[in-house]
Amino acid sequence: MKRRNFLRNSFYGALSTSLRASVVGVPTSFLLSGRVHAATGNEKVTILSQSKQGESINVNGPGAFASAANNLAAAIEHPMAAQLGADVLGSVNGVDHNAADLETAVDLQLGAQQVKASRPWASLPQALRENLACLWLRTGANAHPEMASVRRLKEALRDDENSSRSEELASAICLENASAMGTALNTPLLLDDEGFSKGNPIAVYRPTNLQSLFGDGASSGISVENFAALYSQTMDELYKGLKQNGSAKQRAFLDNHALTRTQARDLGDSLGDALSLIDGNDFVNQLRTAIAFAKIKLSPVIVVKHDFGRDNHSDTELRDEAVESLASLDALTKYWAMLNEQGMVDQVNLITLDCFGRTPLRNDSGGRDHYGKMTLGLMHGSGFKGGLYGDLQLDQKDELAATGINSANGSAENADIDAESTLAAYGKTIMKAAGIADDRLDIRVPSGKVISAVFTS
Repeated sequence: MKRRNFLRNSFYGALSTSLRASVVGVPTSFLLSGRVHAATGNEKVTILSQSKQGESINVNGPGAFASAANNLAAAIEHPMAAQLGADVLGSVNGVDHNAADLETAVDLQLGAQQVKASRPWASLPQALRENLACLWLRTGANAHPEMASVRRLKEALRDDENSSRSEELASAICLENASAMGTALNTPLLLDDEGFSKGNPIAVYRPTNLQSLFGDGASSGISVENFAALYSQTMDELYKGLKQNGSAKQRAFLDNHALTRTQARDLGDSLGDALSLIDGNDFVNQLRTAIAFAKIKLSPVIVVKHDFGRDNHSDTELRDEAVESLASLDALTKYWAMLNEQGMVDQVNLITLDCFGRTPLRNDSGGRDHYGKMTLGLMHGSGFKGGLYGDLQLDQKDELAATGINSANGSAENADIDAESTLAAYGKTIMKAAGIADDRLDIRVPSGKVISAVFTS
């Protein structure tokens, strides 16, 4: 069998097993081997939103405008109404925005903090902003092929305690959490071809491809319209097996964790409703698919791709940046609504990881070039404390750059994380948020430091 077919069939098998486990309310490991779930309850599914293109979040997001605490008025250029006019370029949460909104700084409430950002960011739901942590970091990358190194936290992320080899963030989280979470996969689920590697490629499953698994006559034999029957079949098989070979502990675990038939049917309805809305492979549809498969705990990490302007060297008027930034912000509002609809607010973290940011000033063509000195990472989840962490300053070359960070309070003052170590700290903090224990964090990222200030407790 060709490797591609092997990967595809392996995925279908994992998906089928994950659905069966989810429909009765037990981890996949229990369904397969009877292993009683060992999770601490702190583990969360991570939706890792990547871009190897380098995105302009860093030049229009929170902290990218002049405020009482900084003097960035001439340091960062924005899309201008003088060039783009007054036409509506997009909407965020039902509010139309034009170029004037993108060059206008407003006070933005992030949790208990008030920061400056372009007006469209203030259109994000306040409830979402309560747990939106924005963090300044330096990736040090300036070329697209360096994205693999950024995913390895510039080689600061180790693959295990006995090796000097580096590891990628998504796979490290999966390998640490898959067993405790009882997921069907111990590798990331990729919904876009942003790339991932640990020796071998991992197959990409686009939203439209995954949706086709649930239609009539789907090759996988899975139908979300028949969850009640799947529930009955799986429960009968489990109780029969446990009666013959199971322990009292295993039977008690199933009794305590199994869903009811009504809950199983509701799960099938909600999953089916979510997947039926897929109409493409863009950011919104990737997020919709990610939430659906986070709900059935298919993998600890689901990888998607965001667009806030992409590789816009020749974006003369910054029109693409404006249009795509608005579309991606609106995608976040839709993500928030979907997360609530699926009852997943406390079970998922959404994290962004860019190869680099874009230059604060425009190039000779009017667009922006690669810039590794200041990238804005977004972290959203119920355990994050909304706010802006780290800061910007002019470096020795008189260029704008991210500062170091004080891990305890998130400010740039008395920083115990130097600027060049912010990427490693960001990655280690993401892993902490995913529920990985402190001793494992120190093994995985020995040189990094968790930014404790971003957590609610």
